[in-house]
Amino acid sequence: SKYKKEYCKKLIDHMAKGLSFQTFAVSIGTVRSVTYEWVKKYPEFAAAKQEAEDHCRIFWERLGTGIAAGKLKNGNPAVWIYNMKCRFPAEWKPKKELDISARYEKDVKQLEKMSTDELAQLAKAAAKYLEEKTDA
Repeated sequence: SKYKKEYCKKLIDHMAKGLSFQTFAVSIGTVRSVTYEWVKKYPEFAAAKQEAEDHCRIFWERLGTGIAAGKLKNGNPAVWIYNMKCRFPAEWKPKKELDISARYEKDVKQLEKMSTDELAQLAKAAAKYLEEKTDA
């Protein structure tokens, strides 16, 4: 399909119903790769995509508040949460953070209490362990 400025409004309307950017292409008789090219080539279409994504988010958040308030009798909270994690991963996917500072501080304090001989034995044992692990 050839790009038309009217697609900006159509995209916003499409996604305001909770539908994805990817399915918009089908709704206008083209393929996803074409709409992705339009985002790169036409600034107004890129802006419309951003606005449409916000409207899509509003749709899904309203649905979620309806489920949480018990206004949707057949609403499934688990499915809604999964959908949000997939649609809006930056905000909804669990963050994988590793806090090693407490463990590190504890280890350093233990090392500080060790004598020079104990540290040497520890270093020797570590070197042996690494050598065996490398050979395996």
